[in-house]
Amino acid sequence: MTINLIKKTVAIQLFIVGLWTSFAAADEVCQTALADSPAYKEAVIFFPCQITTPLPALTLTGGYNNTYRNLLWMTEALAANGYIVLTMTPNDINGTVSEWQQLHLQGQTLLHTENQRETSDVSGKIDTQRLGMAGFSMGGGGVLLAAAELKDQIQAVTAFAPFLLEEDRSLASPSAATLILAGDRDLLVTNESVGQIWQAVTASASASALMKYHNGRHQQWYRNEFPQNRDSYLRLTLAWLDHYLKGNTPQDDVFSDLSAGQDADNELLSRAEYNSR
Repeated sequence: MTINLIKKTVAIQLFIVGLWTSFAAADEVCQTALADSPAYKEAVIFFPCQITTPLPALTLTGGYNNTYRNLLWMTEALAANGYIVLTMTPNDINGTVSEWQQLHLQGQTLLHTENQRETSDVSGKIDTQRLGMAGFSMGGGGVLLAAAELKDQIQAVTAFAPFLLEEDRSLASPSAATLILAGDRDLLVTNESVGQIWQAVTASASASALMKYHNGRHQQWYRNEFPQNRDSYLRLTLAWLDHYLKGNTPQDDVFSDLSAGQDADNELLSRAEYNSR
């Protein structure tokens, strides 16, 4: 696969409340667009411009009617903090969850391909033993189904307001450590659906966490005019990935404290559960 060699350097200047980490001091981020393919409409890899050792990597998508641009705020922040992120837009952005499931499966294969391709900007820079998936809405449902299929090939999953039809919720059975972020005021991903998905995830995942936000809404993830909770969304996503993809054990304390009601973010949450095996 050929690659578009035009790079764009992205300046990340964000601050996450409570994480005590300023992204202004984080790595500069580069991006490179992959060549056209029948497997996707768009695919772009974001990565730290200076990579000295192989890094963990993940696939990331938005949801229904989204392009990869809708979650750039998350993508760029992850890349600035030491992750290689393959973000994609499916061919049919108005399709079913299976569209995103297949997109993530193909994206994981693509990470291996790019790591082996000599002319790739990330050639030899992906640690293929430390792979993850992240997705929002239908993309979140897609990662849960894709991770269930890939089993121990994936080490960490983060599902943001994951959407699944009722008949598919019991199939959300990844073996990887899985974080779900959801909202009480989400009119699409209801409390009932989250409960059913959570039941399936806890029965299968090596570790699992569910964080539900009092005023969490679907639009907060993909519409920049609704930025509420984004600092916390980023903070918890990074803590999860840092623990399960980078092996940073102190990050485990974040979720232990949340489940015990002893973290600053508990005031945002109506429910905080964490199961570590």
